[in-house]
Amino acid sequence: MRKFIIAAGLATALLVPSAASAATVAPVVTMDTLGSCNGGTPGSIAVNKGIATFALKDTSAYGVIKMFPTNLKVKDIKTLQFKSLSSVGGGMVYMNVVTDVIGPDGKVIANHKIKYVPYALGTPELGIGSWYMHNVLTSGVRLNDADDLTPAMTWAQAVGQLGNETVNRVSITAGCSMGFGTVQVDKFQVNSTTIDFK
Repeated sequence: MRKFIIAAGLATALLVPSAASAATVAPVVTMDTLGSCNGGTPGSIAVNKGIATFALKDTSAYGVIKMFPTNLKVKDIKTLQFKSLSSVGGGMVYMNVVTDVIGPDGKVIANHKIKYVPYALGTPELGIGSWYMHNVLTSGVRLNDADDLTPAMTWAQAVGQLGNETVNRVSITAGCSMGFGTVQVDKFQVNSTTIDFK
Protein backbone atom coordinates (compact mmCIF):
# COMPACT_ATOMS: atom_id res chain seq x y z
CA MET A 1 0.00 0.00 0.00
CA ARG A 2 1.22 3.49 -0.79
CA LYS A 3 0.77 6.03 1.98
CA PHE A 4 1.26 9.76 1.73
CA ILE A 5 1.45 12.39 4.43
CA ILE A 6 -0.39 15.67 3.93
CA ALA A 7 1.17 18.53 5.84
CA ALA A 8 -0.05 22.09 5.39
CA GLY A 9 -1.99 21.02 2.29
CA LEU A 10 1.04 19.56 0.45
CA ALA A 11 1.55 15.92 -0.50
CA THR A 12 4.88 14.29 0.36
CA ALA A 13 5.85 10.66 -0.06
CA LEU A 14 6.09 8.45 3.03
CA LEU A 15 8.74 5.79 2.45
CA VAL A 16 7.42 2.25 2.72
CA PRO A 17 9.32 -1.00 2.18
CA SER A 18 8.30 -2.02 -1.33
CA ALA A 19 10.07 -2.27 -4.66
CA ALA A 20 7.67 0.21 -6.22
CA SER A 21 8.30 2.93 -3.63
CA ALA A 22 11.08 4.68 -5.51
CA ALA A 23 8.93 5.08 -8.61
CA THR A 24 5.78 6.13 -6.73
CA VAL A 25 4.61 9.66 -7.34
CA ALA A 26 2.40 11.26 -4.71
CA PRO A 27 -0.99 12.34 -6.02
CA VAL A 28 -1.71 16.03 -5.86
CA VAL A 29 -3.91 16.77 -2.84
CA THR A 30 -5.41 20.18 -2.06
CA MET A 31 -7.32 21.56 0.92
CA ASP A 32 -7.69 25.18 -0.16
CA THR A 33 -11.23 25.07 -1.59
CA LEU A 34 -13.17 26.91 1.12
CA GLY A 35 -16.29 29.01 0.83
CA SER A 36 -19.95 29.62 1.55
CA CYS A 37 -23.01 28.75 -0.51
CA ASN A 38 -24.49 32.21 0.13
CA GLY A 39 -21.39 34.41 0.38
CA GLY A 40 -21.17 34.21 4.17
CA THR A 41 -18.40 32.90 6.41
CA PRO A 42 -16.39 30.19 4.61
CA GLY A 43 -15.57 26.87 6.17
CA SER A 44 -12.04 26.01 7.28
CA ILE A 45 -9.87 22.89 7.35
CA ALA A 46 -7.18 22.25 9.97
CA VAL A 47 -4.84 19.26 10.20
CA ASN A 48 -3.63 17.88 13.52
CA LYS A 49 -2.39 14.46 14.68
CA GLY A 50 -3.46 12.59 11.57
CA ILE A 51 -6.94 14.11 11.33
CA ALA A 52 -8.34 16.75 8.96
CA THR A 53 -11.05 18.78 10.70
CA PHE A 54 -13.62 20.87 8.85
CA ALA A 55 -15.12 23.72 10.89
CA LEU A 56 -18.50 24.93 9.61
CA LYS A 57 -20.02 27.93 11.40
CA ASP A 58 -23.37 27.70 9.59
CA THR A 59 -25.23 25.53 7.08
CA SER A 60 -23.78 27.46 4.12
CA ALA A 61 -20.07 27.10 4.99
CA TYR A 62 -18.05 24.41 3.22
CA GLY A 63 -14.57 23.01 2.63
CA VAL A 64 -13.23 20.46 0.14
CA ILE A 65 -10.28 18.05 0.21
CA LYS A 66 -9.35 16.97 -3.34
CA MET A 67 -7.12 14.13 -4.53
CA PHE A 68 -6.07 14.08 -8.19
CA PRO A 69 -5.14 10.50 -9.23
CA THR A 70 -3.09 9.90 -12.38
CA ASN A 71 -4.32 7.77 -15.31
CA LEU A 72 -7.19 6.18 -13.39
CA LYS A 73 -10.46 5.07 -14.99
CA VAL A 74 -13.64 4.63 -12.94
CA LYS A 75 -13.77 0.89 -13.74
CA ASP A 76 -10.27 0.49 -12.26
CA ILE A 77 -11.24 1.80 -8.81
CA LYS A 78 -11.14 -1.23 -6.50
CA THR A 79 -10.96 0.59 -3.13
CA LEU A 80 -12.66 3.89 -2.34
CA GLN A 81 -13.17 4.80 1.30
CA PHE A 82 -12.70 7.29 4.12
CA LYS A 83 -13.39 7.59 7.85
CA SER A 84 -15.46 10.43 9.25
CA LEU A 85 -16.85 11.73 12.51
CA SER A 86 -19.48 14.49 12.37
CA SER A 87 -20.64 16.48 15.37
CA VAL A 88 -24.26 16.57 14.13
CA GLY A 89 -26.38 15.11 11.35
CA GLY A 90 -27.79 16.78 8.29
CA GLY A 91 -25.63 15.27 5.52
CA MET A 92 -22.55 17.37 6.32
CA VAL A 93 -19.96 15.11 4.62
CA TYR A 94 -19.97 13.47 1.18
CA MET A 95 -17.60 12.20 -1.51
CA ASN A 96 -17.52 12.91 -5.25
CA VAL A 97 -15.66 11.14 -8.03
CA VAL A 98 -15.47 13.65 -10.88
CA THR A 99 -14.64 12.31 -14.33
CA ASP A 100 -13.48 13.83 -17.60
CA VAL A 101 -15.46 13.24 -20.79
CA ILE A 102 -12.97 13.33 -23.68
CA GLY A 103 -14.05 14.55 -27.12
CA PRO A 104 -12.83 13.32 -30.53
CA ASP A 105 -10.01 15.87 -30.47
CA GLY A 106 -8.68 14.49 -27.17
CA LYS A 107 -9.83 17.49 -25.12
CA VAL A 108 -12.14 17.47 -22.11
CA ILE A 109 -15.63 18.45 -23.22
CA ALA A 110 -17.60 17.75 -20.02
CA ASN A 111 -17.45 16.25 -16.54
CA HIS A 112 -19.58 13.63 -14.85
CA LYS A 113 -19.90 13.00 -11.13
CA ILE A 114 -20.49 9.96 -8.94
CA LYS A 115 -21.66 11.12 -5.51
CA TYR A 116 -21.74 9.22 -2.23
CA VAL A 117 -23.69 10.65 0.72
CA PRO A 118 -23.93 8.76 4.05
CA TYR A 119 -27.49 10.03 4.41
CA ALA A 120 -30.79 8.66 3.16
CA LEU A 121 -34.37 9.50 4.08
CA GLY A 122 -35.67 7.19 6.78
CA THR A 123 -32.31 5.60 7.63
CA PRO A 124 -29.75 6.50 10.32
CA GLU A 125 -26.94 8.76 9.16
CA LEU A 126 -23.53 7.12 9.52
CA GLY A 127 -20.57 8.70 11.31
CA ILE A 128 -22.51 10.94 13.72
CA GLY A 129 -20.93 11.07 17.19
CA SER A 130 -18.58 8.15 16.46
CA TRP A 131 -16.07 7.25 13.75
CA TYR A 132 -17.35 5.35 10.71
CA MET A 133 -15.43 3.90 7.76
CA HIS A 134 -17.37 4.65 4.56
CA ASN A 135 -16.83 2.01 1.85
CA VAL A 136 -18.18 3.75 -1.22
CA LEU A 137 -17.99 0.64 -3.42
CA THR A 138 -20.53 -1.19 -1.23
CA SER A 139 -22.77 1.85 -0.65
CA GLY A 140 -25.38 3.60 -2.73
CA VAL A 141 -24.25 6.37 -5.09
CA ARG A 142 -25.93 8.90 -7.37
CA LEU A 143 -24.86 10.37 -10.68
CA ASN A 144 -24.24 14.02 -11.41
CA ASP A 145 -26.59 16.32 -9.50
CA ALA A 146 -29.32 13.82 -8.59
CA ASP A 147 -31.10 14.88 -5.40
CA ASP A 148 -29.78 13.15 -2.27
CA LEU A 149 -33.28 11.93 -1.45
CA THR A 150 -33.72 10.11 -4.79
CA PRO A 151 -33.07 6.35 -4.98
CA ALA A 152 -29.39 5.45 -5.11
CA MET A 153 -27.71 3.01 -7.50
CA THR A 154 -24.94 0.51 -6.81
CA TRP A 155 -21.30 1.23 -7.59
CA ALA A 156 -21.48 -1.51 -10.25
CA GLN A 157 -24.35 0.33 -11.95
CA ALA A 158 -22.35 3.57 -11.90
CA VAL A 159 -19.37 1.75 -13.44
CA GLY A 160 -21.73 0.39 -16.10
CA GLN A 161 -22.49 3.96 -17.16
CA LEU A 162 -19.20 5.81 -16.51
CA GLY A 163 -16.61 3.04 -16.18
CA ASN A 164 -14.48 4.05 -19.17
CA GLU A 165 -14.21 7.69 -18.11
CA THR A 166 -10.96 8.99 -16.63
CA VAL A 167 -11.03 10.24 -13.03
CA ASN A 168 -10.21 13.94 -12.78
CA ARG A 169 -10.39 14.06 -8.98
CA VAL A 170 -11.86 12.42 -5.90
CA SER A 171 -13.07 14.87 -3.28
CA ILE A 172 -14.45 14.86 0.25
CA THR A 173 -16.70 17.83 0.93
CA ALA A 174 -18.18 18.98 4.21
CA GLY A 175 -20.82 21.70 4.38
CA CYS A 176 -23.57 23.36 2.35
CA SER A 177 -25.93 21.01 4.14
CA MET A 178 -28.70 20.87 6.73
CA GLY A 179 -26.24 20.70 9.62
CA PHE A 180 -23.22 22.65 10.81
CA GLY A 181 -20.44 22.08 13.31
CA THR A 182 -17.31 19.98 12.80
CA VAL A 183 -16.46 17.04 10.56
CA GLN A 184 -13.27 15.04 11.11
CA VAL A 185 -11.81 12.95 8.28
CA ASP A 186 -9.12 10.27 8.26
CA LYS A 187 -7.87 7.40 6.03
CA PHE A 188 -8.89 8.87 2.67
CA GLN A 189 -8.08 5.96 0.31
CA VAL A 190 -8.27 5.41 -3.46
CA ASN A 191 -6.98 1.96 -4.43
CA SER A 192 -3.54 1.50 -2.85
CA THR A 193 -3.06 5.21 -2.06
CA THR A 194 -4.00 6.36 1.44
CA ILE A 195 -3.73 10.00 2.50
CA ASP A 196 -2.63 10.40 6.10
CA PHE A 197 -3.15 13.87 7.52
CA LYS A 198 -0.23 15.08 9.66
